[in-house]
Order: sequence, then structure tokens, then C-alpha cells
Amino acid sequence: MSSVTEIETQLRQKNTGISEEARKALLDDVNTRIDQAKSAINQSLSSHKKVVNSALDDLVKRIDLLKIAPINQDGSIQQVDQFEKAQQKAKLNKKVFSQKIFVERDSLLTEGDKSDANFRTLENIFIAFLALLGIQICVEEYFENGNFFPGLDLFYWVFGQFGTVLCTLGTIYLVQLSAIFLVQMVHHNKLRAFVYIPMYGMIQIGMYLIGLYACYYYRLPPASGIVVSAELARVSMKVHAYFREKIINGVNKDGELALYIPEWAKKLGVKESDLDQPVIDIQGKIYQFLTFSLDTITEIKRFAYFFICPTLVYRDSYVVRRKIRWNVALKNLGTFLFLIFYVWSIFKGLCIPMFKDSVANPGGFRIFFSQVIFSTVSGIVLMLSLFYGILHCWFNFWGEIFKFGDRLFYEDWWNVKDFSGYYRKWNIVVHEFLYYYIYQDSIRFTRGAFTRNHAKLLVFFISAIIHEIIITCGFGFFFPILFLLFGGPGVIFTTFKFGNSGYAGTMFWLLMLIGSGIILVCSCREFYARQSPLAPDLLRDGLWAYLQPQSLRFYLEQFK
Repeated sequence: MSSVTEIETQLRQKNTGISEEARKALLDDVNTRIDQAKSAINQSLSSHKKVVNSALDDLVKRIDLLKIAPINQDGSIQQVDQFEKAQQKAKLNKKVFSQKIFVERDSLLTEGDKSDANFRTLENIFIAFLALLGIQICVEEYFENGNFFPGLDLFYWVFGQFGTVLCTLGTIYLVQLSAIFLVQMVHHNKLRAFVYIPMYGMIQIGMYLIGLYACYYYRLPPASGIVVSAELARVSMKVHAYFREKIINGVNKDGELALYIPEWAKKLGVKESDLDQPVIDIQGKIYQFLTFSLDTITEIKRFAYFFICPTLVYRDSYVVRRKIRWNVALKNLGTFLFLIFYVWSIFKGLCIPMFKDSVANPGGFRIFFSQVIFSTVSGIVLMLSLFYGILHCWFNFWGEIFKFGDRLFYEDWWNVKDFSGYYRKWNIVVHEFLYYYIYQDSIRFTRGAFTRNHAKLLVFFISAIIHEIIITCGFGFFFPILFLLFGGPGVIFTTFKFGNSGYAGTMFWLLMLIGSGIILVCSCREFYARQSPLAPDLLRDGLWAYLQPQSLRFYLEQFK
């Protein structure tokens, strides 16, 4: 039966007394099955087409490789696999000091969400875990206060003083615009480095003073404080990227710094053509900023797009997509808001009941150890929520809204077997900033006096400082647990290799679980200790007393 028309004709000819309704239902069923068959055939053809294209691409690459592979005297090809690896290594070596090239690509989990059923299973597990937390919270609320549903007082408190947050961020945004004027002054007035570098430093210091002052003077609650401090860090890195690219690759695009290649890179075969130097120019003039000429508007648009798009590497233009997928954008925004509620549930159901009495009853080492083990689950779930909420949903939402093409915000860090791979893949956005503007530039500006190990240590130090500023402003007290873990074990573990066996990742995840538990327990204990009336005040008791860990103080006082 080749078509529905033939089926209908045959049914009419048989005249078996079939009713019109039954005949219509039968034909509808046949139509449905034909559509399903067409869809299955198209999917099968599409799948086979991808396989064939991939095989042909591999064959072409193999042929290109055979053209240059060494040949033995008898005509046989000499060690093609080893030669191919050597070619790939040589190609990668030439990019060790190059600049980033933006390409259009989706995030890894966006692709997995389309095709991988395992991703959907993990999502179901997280939702089920949230449901259990919700039941626990409701049961405790009923027996404690007689209500079936808990209040949102905690939620409203941590996001309090919203107006202060907006005013602070608005002021920081206005200050950052002075970077555009400074670039114009350097370009058109030919300012020397000893003049414009202090001016640039004043912009950065001014933004940090505004953010830190607001957090401490208004005593912003945790979530509001983290919003201000995290946004402050983001804007600071954006301003640095813009200013650095405009000066190095715009004003001095043919200068020594822009084309600098360290000696160790030259030994690997790196040439100026391998640097992938971006094309950066400077539009407009200082006086035109008051008249808003076309060139001025172009420069402001460039900065505004860079300010919003999810990258910390500045370019005058980026790879963009043709249209906005509103379903993808709204899904990511909805998931991000859902994860905020998810984090609230974890603190409400797991963290607060465990640590609210830690000041009056800190317990001994056994209690601390059991809290760390119990908190590994909460800590790792919070870490995964932070990763998926910020690095995937939030970044992809803004990337989709502004059609930003390069969505490589992270890589498959969950498959790594050591900490060096984790640091490279966990947060590509910040990693690129640290690599291009801290690691490379520390070597570039010192003309190679900074070795690669020195640059690596500087990256860890600056990263730890930025994280500590964010946490300190959010919680309202100084407790350098992140700095100690980043600067201590965080650096040491990058030198450890756990092997390549199937269980090599077990050691990595064991250390990750323990680390997340320690951070959560120490931070929560210190937070409740700082809320105690016995905790020191900065103005009343001085800086030294204020900087001392109060959770450790209350822990030791119980033994006196």
C-alpha cells in the first residue's frame, strides 16, 4: 500500500458494511503510522549521514597525513601513529602563547541535554532530592510552629536591602565608563605609561572602595553582599580586559609587548604568525563623547556588548548567532531561579539545623569530624548547584539573549583525574582571564623574568584573593578558609597525578568531597560565631581581634 488514497479506495471497493466513523478512525491510524515511519526513516538517514561524513573527514585527514609521513626504503609508511601524535603536539606547541579565537559552539551540557539520557536521569535525581528536602522542611515546620509550609523569612533576609544593592552597582557601572575616556586620552594625547597606569589604578581602586564600603557600612546580608562583591569582581576584570586589549593590541599593536614571545616558546617553534593577535582599533575622540558622533557610538556599543556578554576576553567584535532561541533562554532563566530556591532548601533543611547551636555547644573533634562527613553531601550539592546555575544557566541565558556565539563556559571537569585538569576545566571564563591577562602578561611585562612557575603561583594567589574578597563581603567577616585551601592544598595537589586507571578519578572526588565538607562546616560555624554578642566589633575591639577566627575561639574556650 503506497499511499493513504489507495487504502481508502480499497476500503470503498470491499463494501463490508464498515461505518464511516470506523473507516475514518482506521485512516487516521494509518496516517499516524505513516508519519511515524517517515520520521523514523529521516532520523535514521540523518544519523547515517553524520557517520558517513565523520568517516570521510577522518579519511581526508589520514590522506593529508600520509602525504607528509616519512617513507621507508621499501616503500612502507614509517610509524604513522607516532608521527601523527608528533604533528599534533607540534601544532599545539605553536599555540602555547597565542590569543583566544572565538568560534561558534554550544555549552557541553546543552549538547548533552539534547541527546544524552544520562543527563536527564541526573536531573531527575536532583529534583527527587529537592522533594525530600521539601518534605523534611514542612514536617519540621509543622512540629515546631504548627504550620504546614515554612515562611520565607530567611529568603527575604539574605536578599535584603535590594535598593542599596542597585544604587551601589549603578555607581560602580558609572565609574567603569571612565576606562573608555582613559583609553581615548592615551590614544589621542600619546600619554606615557607612568601617567596612564596610575590613572587606571585609581579607577580600579575607586570601584573596589565603593563596593567594599557599601557591604560593610550598610551591613548587607549574605546574598546581597555576594551579589555586590561578585559583580564588583566581574566589572573589575571586564575593565582590565578592555583597557589591556586597547592599549596592547590597539594603541601599541605593533609594539614589543604585543608581539613578545618568550624564549621557551621560541624553542617550541612559536612565531609571530602563531600569536593570533586580535584586530583592535579605537573609534571616536574625547571631545566627540559630548556630541555622540557615529564613531563614539560605535566605541560605546563595543564596550556595552562586552560588558554584558558572558566572556572576560575583550574583542571589538564577536562571533554571533543569527537568531535568539527564546525557549532556550527562558528555560535557562527558569532553571537558574529554581536553583536559588534549591540552595535555600539545602540551607533551611540541612545546614541551619546542624550549626545553629554550634556557638553554645561547639563539641569536640569527633563532632567536627562527623559534621564534615555529613556535610560532604550538602557541600557537593551546593557546588554542583553553583556550577550549573551560574556557569551554565546564567551564562547561557545572557549568551542567548545577546546571540553570543562561543558558549564554551566550562569543559567536562567531572571526568578529570587530577586537580590541574579541574582548575582548567571548571570555569573556562575566569580561567581564560587568568591565563591571558595574568599568566601570559606576567611573563610578557617582565620580559621573561617571571618563569612559568612564578606565573602559575601568581595566578593562584590572585584567584584566591578575589574569591576571598567575594566571600568576606558576602558574610561580613574575614575567614580565609578559601585562601588557605587555594594557596595550600590547592597548589600542592596540582603537582599530583593519580594515574590513568579507571579508578583514578576516585581519589580526586574523595578529596573534592572532603574539601567541600570542610569549607561548608568551617564557614557555617564561623557565621554563627560572628552573630554571637560575644563576637568582637571592628570599631570597638580593633582590627586584630576582629580578624581572629571566632569559631576557633569558642571551640578552645570550652576546654578552659
